[in-house]
Amino acid sequence: MTYGLPRWDRPREDGYVYCARPELGDRPVKIGWSTNPWSAAREARRWTWFEIEIVATVKVSNRSRLWGTEWCALERTLHDALESDRLVREWFEPSPKVLELIDLAHGGASAADVFRWAMENMTPEQRSFSERFGRRAA
Repeated sequence: MTYGLPRWDRPREDGYVYCARPELGDRPVKIGWSTNPWSAAREARRWTWFEIEIVATVKVSNRSRLWGTEWCALERTLHDALESDRLVREWFEPSPKVLELIDLAHGGASAADVFRWAMENMTPEQRSFSERFGRRAA
């Protein structure tokens, strides 16, 4: 990673949208993005008293530019689709819909498949908002 540059000036790297949760059982699920989610989980140990485990990842190549933006667009689209399950910021209730996402991602789905799943699970108003900002199904 290149430090000292604003995020938009850094070289484009492939990244991951990931689902993580505390190793304590049925606890909230974090949906985030990182170039190295396993390192992010280790770093989270500094601010929590429990271990965070990565339960699913979806690799997104910045070279594919599926939606005209980076992999953070996929994360944002998932957050929009799961808004009704949001607890705070990037943390979500482990609802059937969130667990379905984890199963999909854990099963090796592509970024385009996960994006389509998110768009299918949005309300028409959410879908319209996402499409206005250039996030469209591939």
